[in-house]
Amino acid sequence: MEPVLQSFVNDNKNKLALIKMDGGIEAALMQSLHVEALPTFILYKDGKEIKRKQGLVSRDEFNDWLK
Repeated sequence: MEPVLQSFVNDNKNKLALIKMDGGIEAALMQSLHVEALPTFILYKDGKEIKRKQGLVSRDEFNDWLK
């Protein structure tokens, strides 16, 4: 998953920011965000959650999800 995300972020530098968390270290934060599975992707716009996706995805699936 890491290479897919890094490639996607590199291609979209001016459109989004990727923030990664370690589930073992950030357990309280993950609980407050209601993250129940890893990986979980949460898309925010103007400080509000607008989309959420759990599980591994291909680059194309990730791109489609962001639309």
